[in-house]
Amino acid sequence: MNRMAMAHPEISFTLTHNARELLSTSGNGQLLHVISAIFGTSTAKQMVPFQATHIDFEVKGFLGKPEITRSSKQYLTTIINGRYIKSYALQQAIVAGYQTLLPIHRYPLAILSFSMDPSLLDINVHPSKLEIRISKEQELTAWLEQEIRASLGKEELIPKPLQKREKEKSIQQAIRFQLPVEEVFPPSPRASVEGQQNKNRVPIQEQVKQEGRAMAARSLEPRGSVVREEPSPEEYIDTESIELTNLTNSLAKAADSESIADSYTEESEAIPLLAPLAQLHGTYILAQNEQGLYMIDQHAAQERIWYEFFYDKLSHPAQESQELLIPISLDFTSGEFAVLKENLTQLAKIGLFLEEFGHHSYMIRSHPQWFPAGGEEQLIRDMIQRVLEQKGKIEWITFRNEVAIMMSCKQSIKANQYLTHREMEALLEQLRKTSNPFTCPHGRPITVLITKYDIEKMFKRVM
Repeated sequence: MNRMAMAHPEISFTLTHNARELLSTSGNGQLLHVISAIFGTSTAKQMVPFQATHIDFEVKGFLGKPEITRSSKQYLTTIINGRYIKSYALQQAIVAGYQTLLPIHRYPLAILSFSMDPSLLDINVHPSKLEIRISKEQELTAWLEQEIRASLGKEELIPKPLQKREKEKSIQQAIRFQLPVEEVFPPSPRASVEGQQNKNRVPIQEQVKQEGRAMAARSLEPRGSVVREEPSPEEYIDTESIELTNLTNSLAKAADSESIADSYTEESEAIPLLAPLAQLHGTYILAQNEQGLYMIDQHAAQERIWYEFFYDKLSHPAQESQELLIPISLDFTSGEFAVLKENLTQLAKIGLFLEEFGHHSYMIRSHPQWFPAGGEEQLIRDMIQRVLEQKGKIEWITFRNEVAIMMSCKQSIKANQYLTHREMEALLEQLRKTSNPFTCPHGRPITVLITKYDIEKMFKRVM
């Protein structure tokens, strides 16, 4: 019944059992209202609208934000030409579209409805018609994965955990089905901020620059017991004059005297400018802006920065290599030697060339210049071990992603490592320049927002 209701939001469904109503939809054609009736209002508010068009396909529906996860793929609902369909390929494409946004062994909530020419479908592969064969399945899945990734990349995906604690109202109280969707579900905080900016007619970027320069001048004053006015949300930041300190110097050294932040040409629009305030337990950066208080996991944040740097380098290996003063000689069992021999081409793609040397041995004479200084040999051994664990020919895309994750985790700052104010500023600025500033490569959240409203409610300033 749930699947039929999601496939046909224009039909009103009512399901009762022992005089108890289990499902009730309005039939007003709004899929989001159906999602609310099935999964609850709070879940519906965390769904992202999705729509894309291809020459052969069209898809529309909703994608759950990464904070809404499930333990299985059964919450991935795929509908083709008005009929619920089980498709392993489509499920894999949806999960792949989330890429590093999800924790391991967790799956998203998504409801997608596809429209395509019936001539592309073979519906007679299963007696119940739940499984079908799509003639252009590979083209469809590749396109879907790309479109999902692009759509999620435009969204603000910062969790607001305190809002989840509020007891959910009944569907009848929380949603008035006659209202349009935009009235039932208010605009995102970012849209509210943009509206306030337009109202004030002062570009926020200019305010940040002006206040940042003023704060930079005040920072030269000697510290003392002087009581100062409370800083504005954007103070302490001047995007034009942030100097890289010890933290960013280490990044620059690994990137061949070129900071990771410089690898990205555009700032992310999904994460706002933040003014760092302090560090909690040497692990979390506390920052603020007009929306509220942000907590940033410093390890997860730098993991994301390093991951995108390494992934880009692995995807576009440079021709320059660094010759080793003393070549690395590696010995293997006959089985390991055979596995490596089968994957020499894949290792060469990232600039790692293995030469046969003696019986069941390989010699490595150079490595890419961008390898982190000081840990080149250990990194090479870790990469080779990754290949051996596959026990066969590796898949290049998967291998590249796993190596980038492994390298980013090893290079990132850990918990209980204290940063200076300038280092925190630099880290937040680099995070804003990543394509996905919301989760680390393992899918864990980087930033959590405690809104100004949440704080005021905790202190009973609002009731």
